[in-house]
Amino acid sequence: DLLNLLVLGGDYPRYGYKGQAMPVFDLDSTQLLDMIRKLRSHLELNKGVPGQAMDLPSMDFFAGCVVSPFKATEAEQVWQYVKLLTKIQCGAQFVITQLGYDMDKYQELAHLLREKQINVPVIANIFIPSLAVARIMNRGKVPGVLFPNTLLKIMEDEAKHPDKGKEAALLRAAAMIATVKDMGYSGVHIGGNNLNFDDISFLLDHAQSFTTTNQTMPAIHHPIADSWYLYKDCGRKPAKKPLSITYLTNDSVHRQFFEPTGFLFPLAKKISLYAWQKTTLRRIYTFLEHLSKKILFRCRMCGDCTLADSAYLCPQSGCPKRMINGPCGGSNNGYCEVYPEEKRCFWVRSYARGTTPSCSKIRGTPPLPPKDWSLNGSSSWLNYFSGKDHKHLDQ
Repeated sequence: DLLNLLVLGGDYPRYGYKGQAMPVFDLDSTQLLDMIRKLRSHLELNKGVPGQAMDLPSMDFFAGCVVSPFKATEAEQVWQYVKLLTKIQCGAQFVITQLGYDMDKYQELAHLLREKQINVPVIANIFIPSLAVARIMNRGKVPGVLFPNTLLKIMEDEAKHPDKGKEAALLRAAAMIATVKDMGYSGVHIGGNNLNFDDISFLLDHAQSFTTTNQTMPAIHHPIADSWYLYKDCGRKPAKKPLSITYLTNDSVHRQFFEPTGFLFPLAKKISLYAWQKTTLRRIYTFLEHLSKKILFRCRMCGDCTLADSAYLCPQSGCPKRMINGPCGGSNNGYCEVYPEEKRCFWVRSYARGTTPSCSKIRGTPPLPPKDWSLNGSSSWLNYFSGKDHKHLDQ
């Protein structure tokens, strides 16, 4: 039986048969972890599914997640930590890091989890690349991986040795293992190119030697230039831009029309429910909503609007993966993995524009549920007031 699951979203597809493949990110990692958590205890299938309504037996899954503590900018790093805490709230039982070579970042993640009194096992990703792969990662060709210039230069010098730098790379990885063990990590995930059993044996023997003797370790701390650090930089550097007039206007309108405490909420609800009952009025209402939101937000009429959860930017049109619970891990220096050096990550833009999250108040948030695509093309306003969108699940 397959019981151990590592839950992650994956990269955006680059190729497909006779052209670009259709990207499908219908469940993000938080939503999938939440589903797995329910499968571990009790999940009732509603009437209408194949086999009709039934109670599924409990499934003893051991599910984990991924986090990158190696992001270079504040917005990316804060979002990674917020989403990590959300994943743990959704049932992640272990954590594996992205690969990285900044030891202060490894320490930062360990400190954050201790500060939050989170005791799930954390596994460090120790990756030993070949020089060719290191160059590819250094150029930003692997989504979410930041490979430092300093380490690449060291590897290029080591490649001039008779063994092409293999022993030096293994010793460096052994020292990293010894260091993260001292930080309190529960284990390591060892990866790399062209490694054999003898390499792994050599690596683990030296890692043990480094932890039990005073043997001098090779230099292993290789940060990305100008990286942002949670405990060093939060509050010291300007965090976010002042709230824009556009954001404040949208938020004010949203609160008045769509929050139950809003002054115009009763009127908006009354008009919407009346239009809902009349076919012609419903079509006119939907057309006007689409026209206004298309102009203002590039709306795609998914039928279940989450604008208020992303600083009034639309993830359906603004994020290639259509992520509604924070970013994926593929961004590089603030740029989207699909459009590197061309378009800023959608959630980086949201961070700069909105009020939350904050580096000083990092915490998990309840995830938005998956989209109900039966609502696609319909009015999200009518669905909201009639209780058909995701809001009814909170009630």
